[in-house]
Amino acid sequence: MAKKLQPCVLFIDEVDALGRRRSAHAAGAEQDRENTMLQLLVEMDGFDERSETLVVAATNRSDVLDPALLRPGRLDRRVALELPDQAGRKEVLGLYTADKPVADDFDADEVVRKTAGFSGAEIRNLVNEAALLAAKRDLEQIPLECIFRAADRISLGIEKANPQRSSRARHLVAVHEAGHVVMGLALAPLTQQRVARASIR
Repeated sequence: MAKKLQPCVLFIDEVDALGRRRSAHAAGAEQDRENTMLQLLVEMDGFDERSETLVVAATNRSDVLDPALLRPGRLDRRVALELPDQAGRKEVLGLYTADKPVADDFDADEVVRKTAGFSGAEIRNLVNEAALLAAKRDLEQIPLECIFRAADRISLGIEKANPQRSSRARHLVAVHEAGHVVMGLALAPLTQQRVARASIR
């Protein structure tokens, strides 16, 4: 199909689902996947230097790709797209809050600090989640508190009410989570990330 539509870009998303490293003992569905990958390799070899088809693939797991897929003439160039830095997160946040009624207490710099390690999609989800939280309170604008609550939901999960948990169990969970905080603080110089919050909920 790509050859008929030239010039074109052939984009393969989540290529690791198709191009995973082969094993010597493949059977069943695994064998079907390997056969599909072999056919893909044959098709990619059919593109020569005069071809006007550009093959682009995306993955979050380049470590599991079959070496044959990465050979020169196939997928031989790698471009790493890292998570956005502070400036990038601020730009993405501005993009997704531009059409939202944020409250006067909105502080983009504070939100950017709170969202270290967030992808662009997670920042979009953060803004939408904050808007839902504000709507549930019948607020016309999104206060900073709703944005922080949304960030906690994304980072820590939805708060679970568990009245059956004993005070002893809560204490054990708190000690466990405190261990995560201590390790986070100890490793902060290496990871370049600071501990923002811990919760037992």
